Amino acid sequence: MELSVFDRLILLDILPETIDTTLYGIFHDLIVNLSFSEEEMERLQICKSKETGQARWKTECEHNKDIHINDAIFNLINGRLGDLVKINEELKDEEKIFREEHQSFLDKFLGK
Repeated sequence: MELSVFDRLILLDILPETIDTTLYGIFHDLIVNLSFSEEEMERLQICKSKETGQARWKTECEHNKDIHINDAIFNLINGRLGDLVKINEELKDEEKIFREEHQSFLDKFLGK
């Protein structure tokens, strides 16, 4: 699946901290593949605000990365996003987890 820098950062933020031991190997591989190499960090100049937690990067240096996501991990991501979307619906606008700019990301996993 082709994932942008934005997609990868969101996934790294929303993936559960603990995982079923039967999925550990593929989950670990996913995190390694989503993570940014030292070369990518330098080229993209990725940094995260301590105040807001928002990430910034040089978009002109951005490229997509093809990351294999098998059915088990896709279903895990889909379930996690489904839960977060439900929570998001209950939040005030200024507290929302997902906004309009997240729609293409959500479409990749929720198919809406």
